[in-house]
Amino acid sequence: MPSPSDFGINLSSINYQAAGNKIVAGNNDPTFWCTEFAYGRAIEKGLFQNNQGFGAKYFGNAGYWDDNLGGWTRQPQTNSFVVWDPGQAGAGSVGHVGFVERVNSDGSFTLSEANWAGQYFNSRTVYPGTTAFNSAKFVPITGGTTPPPGGTPTSGNDNITGGAGNDNINSLAGNDTVSGAAGNDTLNGNSGNDQLFGNDGNDSLLGWTGNDTVTGGNGNDVLDAFYYSGLGGNGEIDYLRGDAGVDTFVIGDYYGKGYLGNGHAVIEDFNWRDDYIKIQGSLSQYALKPGNLYGYSANDTAIVLSSNNSEVLAIARNVSTANSTIRYSSSDFLSA
Repeated sequence: MPSPSDFGINLSSINYQAAGNKIVAGNNDPTFWCTEFAYGRAIEKGLFQNNQGFGAKYFGNAGYWDDNLGGWTRQPQTNSFVVWDPGQAGAGSVGHVGFVERVNSDGSFTLSEANWAGQYFNSRTVYPGTTAFNSAKFVPITGGTTPPPGGTPTSGNDNITGGAGNDNINSLAGNDTVSGAAGNDTLNGNSGNDQLFGNDGNDSLLGWTGNDTVTGGNGNDVLDAFYYSGLGGNGEIDYLRGDAGVDTFVIGDYYGKGYLGNGHAVIEDFNWRDDYIKIQGSLSQYALKPGNLYGYSANDTAIVLSSNNSEVLAIARNVSTANSTIRYSSSDFLSA
């Protein structure tokens, strides 16, 4: 197993001692909290200063971290926190937090962590397709330390534009317009009817609640307008456009199926050659239903539940099952 020094980690440094009102356990202490280590690692790498600003949002045990920040993604990112909710993938009753040291070429990620399996320090690599990978939530740090240059999020109706780096923007409540500019950005619309534009880079666009319009732009983007996929539709109708790149449209994730009830997503430009639709569960739980649906084109295809074909989760516009432009197979669908 790699040692702390393999990552340039010095557990004897002040970064892993008392930091503000955080109580950091001593070196080699098996009760050394995972949150304390991850927080110290971010300070050690210069991502924020002690308990000021962005870092001040990280209080309490692991189960609170992603909720406190309010913005996370399913896409692994170097120099981010990785969070598992209580009881998931070996996490304890209060969840678990680690620090992503790198994202590997095969899509896996390598993390450093503390208080895992009784070890005061541990490192491991988590691979795609595993429970640990599918249930992981990544909280970006880079770009989240200061307000974005194009405006500060408020609870009102905001117009926010990110900078040239990798931005992490949570627009809070209101009907907001958020643009990512360049960089690999994470944009979270939070509540309200929002418009999100990823523009350049490989972006993660999270609409959350409300009727959202989400556009990926250039790059390989993940568009998840529903955000918490197990809550039911509640009449939510979201519009998703990937634009250029290999894009993933999410209508279900590890937590459940999105848009159950009377809501649905409208996928404006699904490209069967490159893009994916991410679902929860196995392909056998779904079916494709062609036709003119909800007033859209006669060549549309709806993704419905196989047990109830009136339960429409998403509509792929201008694609048809008749000419095989959308296929009910792993070439077009990813299973969470």
